[in-house]
Amino acid sequence: MRNAKSAKWLLFLIALAVLAGYTDLPSHFAHEAQKEEIFPVEQIIDGDTIRVPDKRGRSRLIRLEGIDCPEIMRHDSPGDPFSKEATELLSKLLKSKTVRARFGAERYDRYGRLLAFVFSGDLNVNREIVKAGLATVIELGQQDPVLMKELLNAQKTAMRNREGIWSGDGNFNQLRSNERFVVAQSKVARMEGKRIVIMAKITGSARKRGGTVILKTDGGVEIVIFGGSAANFSHFGIAPRSHYTGKTVRIVGRASMYRGAPNIIVRHPMSISVQE
Repeated sequence: MRNAKSAKWLLFLIALAVLAGYTDLPSHFAHEAQKEEIFPVEQIIDGDTIRVPDKRGRSRLIRLEGIDCPEIMRHDSPGDPFSKEATELLSKLLKSKTVRARFGAERYDRYGRLLAFVFSGDLNVNREIVKAGLATVIELGQQDPVLMKELLNAQKTAMRNREGIWSGDGNFNQLRSNERFVVAQSKVARMEGKRIVIMAKITGSARKRGGTVILKTDGGVEIVIFGGSAANFSHFGIAPRSHYTGKTVRIVGRASMYRGAPNIIVRHPMSISVQE
């Protein structure tokens, strides 16, 4: 009899535990739901950035996660080819003016912008920008693997169809109005963090760990092409070390410093054009 009562008591405790588990489910789902929010769109900034109001009415920027569009020209910064097309496409995709933002493990980037996959209805906007050949995919290791796979497949499609930034022979005509942003190589170290334009002759190169290529210039500025960007060049049949060495090039990018040496990181041939 005692054993029967003990068994019933044990079953009762198990039932309570199971019930407790189920009562925790709504809070779990609520936590998951917090990863998505609905926003009205206040402004299209460029091909991969929009402005929205938060719940308190404060203006916030959302950076489309996993993609990098050509930079538009600003009063203090040079622009890239296809930047206008990317911005126009984003405006077209978000004409409904209301978006659903899905946040990942990293909610903010280093500039304080919200990072999200943006949906207009059921349409993955990030993917559509890439599919049109108006953005490259950036893999940082913390993104949603399913959504990132969509982006990578979209990029393969754009490259295969030679859309946008994947068209031509890899020597892009940079914007003429970028001329006013040309600086001497001797000034690059003082312009860390700013997008600039330099003219340089590539005098040599080196290959580092992970496939990173360093192009050495006649003025001491190093042009860095990370291994993850190699496919962006090989798509055009460009092997950076042999293709650029000995040639005069125009480089557009953000100045930075590494171990006391000035450098510019280049991720796509549109940022480094050979001058005839």
